Order: sequence, then C-alpha cells, then structure tokens
Amino acid sequence: MSRNATAIKHSVSSRPVDRLRSVTPSTGIEQEQYQLSTRVQRLKNLAMILLKEAQALEGDALTSELTTPQEVPRIDIENGIKLGDAVRQFESNIIQQALLITGGNQAKAARMLGIKANTLNYKIKLYNF
Repeated sequence: MSRNATAIKHSVSSRPVDRLRSVTPSTGIEQEQYQLSTRVQRLKNLAMILLKEAQALEGDALTSELTTPQEVPRIDIENGIKLGDAVRQFESNIIQQALLITGGNQAKAARMLGIKANTLNYKIKLYNF
C-alpha cells in the first residue's frame, strides 16, 4: 500500500471522531451551553419526580385521615333518617377534610378525592363552604 493510500485510510478511519465532536461541543462556550441544557433537563426531571411524590403523599395523607377512626355522629335510624341528608353530611365532611389537607387548593383536593375540579367546585357551592 502506498503512503497516500495509508494516509487516506487513516483519514477515513478518524472521521467518526469528528462526528462525535459535533455531538459534544468542543469550544468553551458551546460546552458550557451543552452542560447548562443538560443540567436544566436534569432539574426538570427531578421536579417531575418530586411533584409525583408530593401527589402520592397527599393521597396517602387523605387515606390515613379518612381511615383513622374519628368521632362519628351517631344517627338514630330507629326514628327515621333521610338517606340524602346522611350522604350530604358524609360528602361534606370528606370535602372539608380534603380541603384542609391541601390548604384549600381545590385542584389538589379534587385529585385526592378522585373527582373533577368542576364537580368539587359545584359541591363546594352546594354546601356553602
């Protein structure tokens, strides 16, 4: 093989390295921008993970609040009750607890209760909170 052929072969075999440089910037400013965009993406990913964890914790908090035995008013069924009134009272108590847990954030409370925000807003107005 001649010297020219060897030089061309060497030149061609080094081209993938040049392609690699285009992926990871070589100049100082380009490298800083690349690192910054990478860090920003990592922060976004971390924020999403934290948001999902917070939502899971809110759900756990509501579940523990709802399953913890509390003072439940006794209803005297023998003297008759209206089922609609009992359901409204129960629903009102749960909505109030969800709003307390979420600090009044209706969107979060609706997610915790598994209902749409519009439905929660309607019930809040219905029960005059």
